[in-house]
Amino acid sequence: MAIKRQKGKKETLYHVYYRHPYLDKTVYEPFGHDEDAAKKRNAEVKYLLKYDRESFLPERQVDDTEKTGPTVDDILLMYLQDVAARKKGQDLAKENMETTLSHLKFVRPIIGHIPVSELTKAHLREVVAELRKPHVIDMTYTPNGKTKKVKRKVKGNSQTTINRKVSIVQSALNWAEEQELIEENPVFRFSGAKRGPNNKPAPPTVEEANLIVAAASDHVRRAVVLGVGTGARMGRSELLKATWADVSFERNCIRISSAEKNKNITYRDIQLKPNVMDALRYWRKKDADIGHVGHIIHWNEKPIKSLKTAWWRTLERAGITRRIRPYDCRHHFVTEALRKGCDLKAISTIAGHADPTMILKHYQEVVEETKAAVINSTSELELPDLDTGPQYLAKAK
Repeated sequence: MAIKRQKGKKETLYHVYYRHPYLDKTVYEPFGHDEDAAKKRNAEVKYLLKYDRESFLPERQVDDTEKTGPTVDDILLMYLQDVAARKKGQDLAKENMETTLSHLKFVRPIIGHIPVSELTKAHLREVVAELRKPHVIDMTYTPNGKTKKVKRKVKGNSQTTINRKVSIVQSALNWAEEQELIEENPVFRFSGAKRGPNNKPAPPTVEEANLIVAAASDHVRRAVVLGVGTGARMGRSELLKATWADVSFERNCIRISSAEKNKNITYRDIQLKPNVMDALRYWRKKDADIGHVGHIIHWNEKPIKSLKTAWWRTLERAGITRRIRPYDCRHHFVTEALRKGCDLKAISTIAGHADPTMILKHYQEVVEETKAAVINSTSELELPDLDTGPQYLAKAK
């Protein structure tokens, strides 16, 4: 955000402009020739963007069309305001709200204008059909310190992602029914299609992981080494919020603050391999030389929100053409541990799962491989001639 000064023939006009956190557009607020008012508003916007982003949620518009009842957009906005009020101050509340809004960005233009009383399952089927279509997204990246914007064609949403978007609409409608804002959720039993075949990419092999580490810039390299070495979740819920204060160089371990998925375990201490500790010592000295004592994974001493753009560039430099996600570093850890016959409960604990059920569910193929290894590891009986029975043994005596 900033103040824009527009010089005219007789006087200077002032505008405050900033990027709206929820509408995804630049907002200009005119203040005429009142520079003091512009400065005051600029300071206020700066504070709100940092400490109270929910105040920018669009207000629900009320007009004569209300005789038809609230629209889907009305319900979504009221629901999000309620969620923002209840979750305010919680860890990752702001980030989760931004993720929810990004999901709705593609849904609201299709059904947002429809009164809830007229909403049907056919409308949701239209949403599903649109989300499955390939589309173009805008991406920015910063090579050599210069920000570039590129357009990237991506495939349509997976069924899992579609179900997530539809579930937000369903949650809002269920909430509105409980609050007696609508008589009932008109699409209560709409569930969309079931999840399609598992199209998740295989985790990187050891060879691919080595290529990625070699081609990665410093912050991506740190993330890969720690992700593969700890099995921590690769996003802001765990790995990206780890700081140097979480590392014990005396005990060769790192403390990972657990994601909210498992509220019974607030953190877990994970022992690290010698080569990972060596890397951490090198990076710690490197950071100390510039006076940085905060996040282990950072960009110019600032915490990182996402590795996505830098990750794709890393894969290109590594010569890897197949789809691999940052989160697959975590899958690499679990997969390798399973294949080497490690204890299922121990793997589950280190990975931050409440119990081994998640591993049994998501790593079924690897678990099947380890079953064969278990069978082959048992001792073998010395079988006699199977044509002979105990009666022949008795006669021989």
